[in-house]
Amino acid sequence: MNRGQSGRSCMIAAAVALLATAGAAAAGDAAPAGTMARSSAEFKRLDANGDGYVTREEARSVRGFERAFKDSDENQDGKLDAAEFDKAQVKHNGQHVSDSMITARVKAALLKDPVVSAFVVAVETNKGIVQLSGFVRSSSQVRRAAEIAYGVQGVVTVRNALAIKT
Repeated sequence: MNRGQSGRSCMIAAAVALLATAGAAAAGDAAPAGTMARSSAEFKRLDANGDGYVTREEARSVRGFERAFKDSDENQDGKLDAAEFDKAQVKHNGQHVSDSMITARVKAALLKDPVVSAFVVAVETNKGIVQLSGFVRSSSQVRRAAEIAYGVQGVVTVRNALAIKT
């Protein structure tokens, strides 16, 4: 094993330990496995006209969803896009993944990825919104970092502020 591989292995071990610690600290906070996937399926089911939004009328079939809908309709247009719908689902179902847990999961996922270096990507999370920043080598690394972040449970949306080194 060369020096780079050894360092990467140590960082992966540290990330796993961090996740285990964060998981224990946030026990009971994390949404059940598959929550976001169920939310996406529910969004598609409710989006009767297939326009990419769930309107107040389309959401009426979900019992007790009115308050979560109103609170999550950030631009007050009477319809929810996928990110707003995910927020509404979290509020409606009382599910929550803490921001620190999301940040730890994103960093751990970046550490495992051979394309993106987790060492150059800063991750911050606020209310499920993940911000990625730093300098990477290529546009494929910018895209891959966002894909990785979107794949983490609890992520509502990703703001990708990564820049390519010139």
